[in-house]
Amino acid sequence: MEEGIAIYEDAVLDSPCSYCKLLEFNDLQQGGDARVSKDGTPFVYFGVIQDTMNNILGGGIMHPQSPEHEEKRDFAKTEFQLGYHRSDTLPDLPEMAKTASQGCTFCYMLRKDISCVWDKKIRNSLIYNLPENEKTDRAKLTITDITYKFSGGSRIANGKGGEEFDIRPWLDMLMVYFTVKLEGGKGNDFSFHYNFHTQSSDPSAIWLNLWRRPIPLGGFSAARLERLNELVHRTLIEFPSSTEDTYLPTRLIDVGTKTTEHLKLIITKEYQPLLEVEDHESLRYVALSYCWGSGDSAKEQLKTTKDSLEDHLQGIKPETLPKTIADAVMICREIGVRYIWVDALCIIQGDEEDWTRESFKMSQVYAKSFLTLCVLRGDSCSSGFLGKRVSQATLRISFRSTLDTSISGSLYLSMSQPPTDNLKEHNQLFGRPTAHTDRVAEVEFRDSTWNSRGWTLQEALLSPRKIYFGNLMMYATCGKFCESEDGTRFMNWTQSRAFPLPTEEKSTVLWSSPWYSVLSEYFTRSLSYNQDKLPAISALARTFSHMYPGQRYLAGLWDSDIESGLLWTPNVIEDAHIYLQKRKDEYIAPTWSWASNPKMTRWVWGVGQSDHFFIKEFELRESEIITQEMNPYGRVYGGHLLLHAKTSRVPLGDDDKPNVLRVERGDSSEYTWLGIIFPYGLRSKDGEYIAYLQFDWDMNGYKNTDRYPDGPIDRLSMVLLSSCGLNRVNMNSRKYLKDPEIMLGLLVMEADDGGGFEKVGLFYSENKGLGGRKFWEDIERQEIKLV
Repeated sequence: MEEGIAIYEDAVLDSPCSYCKLLEFNDLQQGGDARVSKDGTPFVYFGVIQDTMNNILGGGIMHPQSPEHEEKRDFAKTEFQLGYHRSDTLPDLPEMAKTASQGCTFCYMLRKDISCVWDKKIRNSLIYNLPENEKTDRAKLTITDITYKFSGGSRIANGKGGEEFDIRPWLDMLMVYFTVKLEGGKGNDFSFHYNFHTQSSDPSAIWLNLWRRPIPLGGFSAARLERLNELVHRTLIEFPSSTEDTYLPTRLIDVGTKTTEHLKLIITKEYQPLLEVEDHESLRYVALSYCWGSGDSAKEQLKTTKDSLEDHLQGIKPETLPKTIADAVMICREIGVRYIWVDALCIIQGDEEDWTRESFKMSQVYAKSFLTLCVLRGDSCSSGFLGKRVSQATLRISFRSTLDTSISGSLYLSMSQPPTDNLKEHNQLFGRPTAHTDRVAEVEFRDSTWNSRGWTLQEALLSPRKIYFGNLMMYATCGKFCESEDGTRFMNWTQSRAFPLPTEEKSTVLWSSPWYSVLSEYFTRSLSYNQDKLPAISALARTFSHMYPGQRYLAGLWDSDIESGLLWTPNVIEDAHIYLQKRKDEYIAPTWSWASNPKMTRWVWGVGQSDHFFIKEFELRESEIITQEMNPYGRVYGGHLLLHAKTSRVPLGDDDKPNVLRVERGDSSEYTWLGIIFPYGLRSKDGEYIAYLQFDWDMNGYKNTDRYPDGPIDRLSMVLLSSCGLNRVNMNSRKYLKDPEIMLGLLVMEADDGGGFEKVGLFYSENKGLGGRKFWEDIERQEIKLV
């Protein structure tokens, strides 16, 4: 770990050129007013402007209301134009090169950033579609303005002795607006922005309401460790660690302390130091959530096996640890937590019985952890996460208030993202944007390998307190609390759209809604092995079962809403015979479970939504799921549902094949969109409407060149599952239904071994022709076994 004073800047703006001297912020010149808050703290306030919300947001013809028709209101002043204007020539930018060589560090930084995007983005966008003889490598650059930008706002006392409050924005960024025009005449407008940072102890922080902190350059320094401890403390404030409900996993790694470093695997119920402790803090452990990697990285990482178990209980050589786990051990020692849980070392790999037993406990392992370290950096266990981060150049600008000369400090400017990601191109449609709120955390999470892996979803959702390590910075999350290393607050997107915390009141959430939200997120992720499809979500299923008792888990679905849970279809474009053969080659789950297909899954519109109800039209008489004995939420080896339901063979035509034809896509009156497009119409021998069909193997009928569906459709039967009332609002139908009730169910065919029926698709039927409820009126219920 690096020691010494933290380094925050690459350069200091101490010799600005005549252009860049304008960057020295003058609060008096910008119309500032010195005030004092209720607690006696001085600050500067820049007053208000009268404008429309349209203009404040940046304009653009797509905005619902044009400025001339929108009422003007008072808004806090948020943009300060500096009158910066200069021209240069791309690609060399000789004028900027000259002022940079004379000591202007902002010219040096800006020239470097513009040159980067010229080569990688701007030139290609401008010459796109141009004839070859009009393409050029030269262009005129004009910096049209540079502005200081304030954003957001928080209520503070007005400083005049009364109780009135003003909305006070915070100093956010430096905007650079520029135009690039090719020699041939084609051009466009662009912008960069550099974020402002300062130390929390700097007098300018309160004066300018600047709360974003600078991040030290380089690796994991003492300053970054201090910030890490602050973030951990913040998560404890939001969600205190329980001192009553103590839980310890079967095995942990004892990492020792900073002064007594050692490393060994322990069995918690036998480990004397744990048996002797009296305080709760000594029982805390950290959990690690990371990517093993693929191929050689996963195979070569250190694991506990039956052969190495005894050796690891005696001690683990530090040099044998993969870099990611070694970094996690260092973090534990630095934050004062002696124990860590790592799946590769705390579960006996290759031992199916131990793996099953311990994977069943995983919900407890993460939910009861003191902290979970989530590694966004890298794509394998050998990547590590404490090395030098991706960072952009930082420029320090000295600040001294003209209004109050006792206020002085340093403002730091840097891009949070690379210039190619920071660049914005303006156009007539959206106008010139006046704000660019950085969503660095969102980019880090979205682009990380960690966030694409199926296993890490439950690890993140179940952990009460998390620290994420990204390429750019660290992040702390705890429920709705989310904060970046630089102090920026952000939304915890995965948590907010996926799963309620286990501590939330059960009555506040419709029981099925969060489960389908979890699956929606889960389907965007990948697994190395299809066999892990149910195990990788088993900890969430177990937690969900405890939160909402009284229902049975059925291979990814729940018996309490099985009439709607079965209404899914995979996103596949695949030949029927290939799709059906794959299910036989590798058994994952019964065919009626979404887990049986390897692709992303969608449900009929309304499943899991609070304003939608599916009326069950069958009786579930029996359900059997064969799982591992020690984990009923994990791997499945067989199973069936026995329904007492109305079942009908698909009517056949004169050629002994069902009269199934593709619905013409141009005729929107011919079908209703239910979140799933049902591309085929089923008709009687006489051509009368019966139902619309969707097959699991051929999404939307896109692959076929003729009008007939692929596959063994002459073996089809329909099983009625539910009825549902539709309307144009909550079902988003593409046509008006005079009788909005529809009937929904499964397309099935008898399994080759005759042991039951396999799901192969969905149908819905509305009240027209021979369809709707009338089709089912004279059909008696019978037992049908779904496998």
